[in-house]
Amino acid sequence: MADKPSELDALRYSAYSALVFYIVSAPFMIEIAKKIIGTYVVNTNGYPTYGFLIFRALVFFGIIYGMMHLKL
Repeated sequence: MADKPSELDALRYSAYSALVFYIVSAPFMIEIAKKIIGTYVVNTNGYPTYGFLIFRALVFFGIIYGMMHLKL
């Protein structure tokens, strides 16, 4: 059975998660993605597409998953 994470670990991962969420969901990331991916990122009204929202969720998941395995 694995050791239970300490309260400090839980606080640290929560803070990392909040920071990563802030960066991944920030409006400037949409502008960066539009330059890299193209117009697929936003619809005709300028709002993010559902596909892009799913992509950002997967990026967030991947970063958090990686941080946990790298023991940051």
